[in-house]
Amino acid sequence: MRHRKRYPPPTRRSISQIGIDQFSGDWTEEKYRLIRGYFEQFATGTKTRWPSRTFVDLYSGAGYSRIRESGKTLLGSPLLAISVRDPFDKYIFCEQDARCYDALRERVERDYPSRNVSMIRGDCNEKIDLILSAIPSRNNLTLCFVDPFNLSLRFDVLRKLAERKIDLLCLLALHMDANRAYDIYLANESSKIDHFMGNSSWRTEWGEFLNQTNKRSDFPIFFSWLFCEENGYPRISASTRTFNAPDQNG
Repeated sequence: MRHRKRYPPPTRRSISQIGIDQFSGDWTEEKYRLIRGYFEQFATGTKTRWPSRTFVDLYSGAGYSRIRESGKTLLGSPLLAISVRDPFDKYIFCEQDARCYDALRERVERDYPSRNVSMIRGDCNEKIDLILSAIPSRNNLTLCFVDPFNLSLRFDVLRKLAERKIDLLCLLALHMDANRAYDIYLANESSKIDHFMGNSSWRTEWGEFLNQTNKRSDFPIFFSWLFCEENGYPRISASTRTFNAPDQNG
């Protein structure tokens, strides 16, 4: 008989005791369902294949997310990863915001005292060398989860992760951030996307791309293609696909 997977409930007591959670849109519940399914399959599929497995979250947050529309509270990515059926041997959580960092640390210490967890406070772009130094160097498989709120991630971080042969699950805010700040990013004085892409030639390439399509709305698609090419991957399809993830019963 299969036992139903149980996660620590995000109780009112746990929220009020620590007093921090992050607000998200109603789409977040589906996003976390898919993420949890990926974490579960990765952890279970590798548990007998590697002597050591490490999970890294570069934008960990406070550990919980509250749906803005309904007020429902969900486990965030670090707590989803730490509560998988077949836990990783080590966890590394990085968070820049001081209040979110303190909240996550207290939640981890309270609910998962037996887990091997390294907490790193600061911008992952600045702390990447410290993060990498905390990962076991021998006979270890690492999954790194990257889910920034904007395009603040620097290409150099991905390059360093790739050099260590680290598995990467990266969710980029291309449609939200790229569309919202289009005029700012296109200005020569803005260097955020220069750091994100690892060069400043993207403006010329975007101009050529725009001349062909004449659709400013393709700005996020352009960056997804360019990002894949810069990292050695084929261009992804711009179509929408539906992915099914296992529910809590497996």
